[in-house]
Amino acid sequence: MKELLDRLNKFGETTVGKVVIIGLTLVMLALVLFLVRGMLFPASETQQNQTQEQGQIQENQSIATNQPTTTEEVASEFESKDFYSIESGFEIFSKDILRDPFAPLSLPTTETTTPTQTTETAKSIALLGTTYEDGVLKAVVSYDNNVNNLAPGETAGPYLLVSVTENSARFLYGDMPLNLEIGEIYKP
Repeated sequence: MKELLDRLNKFGETTVGKVVIIGLTLVMLALVLFLVRGMLFPASETQQNQTQEQGQIQENQSIATNQPTTTEEVASEFESKDFYSIESGFEIFSKDILRDPFAPLSLPTTETTTPTQTTETAKSIALLGTTYEDGVLKAVVSYDNNVNNLAPGETAGPYLLVSVTENSARFLYGDMPLNLEIGEIYKP
């Protein structure tokens, strides 16, 4: 027996022995805490759940004896029941936001009138030539009977000058690109 105790002492001095001793100690501590909890708090959650279920069964049996007999009574009872909440009163869904997912969405309709069409003629643009001003190549453009020298990034009415070369200019009319050669006119 003494030899067994000596071997256990030597085992306890090793790293593995210390880990085993700590593990066994934690298991013992957990077992003691579990037993103490059982003694201090004998009513468990399962017993409480069983008691609640028995109460609900008795309530359902009492409801079953008072069944409505006429169609009107059934309809009024059906309308008065709240099918969207649990009996404890916790609301699952808000009745205000529930809708039929298959029903089409209806938007408020307003009476629309078609406005009278006024045909406003868009003005044409013409590239008359190119010129240098202060070392910058500019396009000589005629728009609305006005001649302007435009640098890239400047506009003449709705036309934005994007780039200029010696013989042509690139414009944007809204989102539509437009290339004009010298002497060419664009009429929208």
